[in-house]
Amino acid sequence: MANHSTDGRDALRSGLKELEDAGYLDRKRERDSKGRVGSSKWVLHEKPMWKNRTQDNSMQDIGTQRSHQYKITSKEDHIKRSNSQARPDDHSQLRREIVDYLNQKLGTKYKPNASKNKTVINARLNEGYKLDDFKRVIDNKYSDWANDAKMVKYLRPETLFGSKFDGYLNEKSGRIPAKKERHYW
Repeated sequence: MANHSTDGRDALRSGLKELEDAGYLDRKRERDSKGRVGSSKWVLHEKPMWKNRTQDNSMQDIGTQRSHQYKITSKEDHIKRSNSQARPDDHSQLRREIVDYLNQKLGTKYKPNASKNKTVINARLNEGYKLDDFKRVIDNKYSDWANDAKMVKYLRPETLFGSKFDGYLNEKSGRIPAKKERHYW
């Protein structure tokens, strides 16, 4: 399913978990004759089903752990619940500009809403960095790494915008300035 989705594996897992938590999806792992975990059986319901949560957050059959039961009673309730939990993405436009700049510079097709890209970029934006800071890091590291066969693979969002971002932003470029000619008169 992830191969046919535009959002990727992590988004698919998140969506399936939401369906399961809301009672629309039952997932059960089957075991073979030797007790090893085998294939999964998924059942998607039109209406939410009763589910029970154990203390460790795993699902159990109906009839146990009644104090942890929940049910969404209608589609409207589900929509209200989903909307009340949704947080607006204040950084989406800025993240798009940053990734577009990187893609133009590198000739790549990184997605601004891919989970890892979103995480590292939002973390830096939440720390107060601005668009120009991201562009400077991209330009500096491109200049340093683009012609280095070992380093070019690190010209990607998770490296550029990760935990070393401040260091990349403030380091002096590895480029050596051309020597000035000295004239002796």
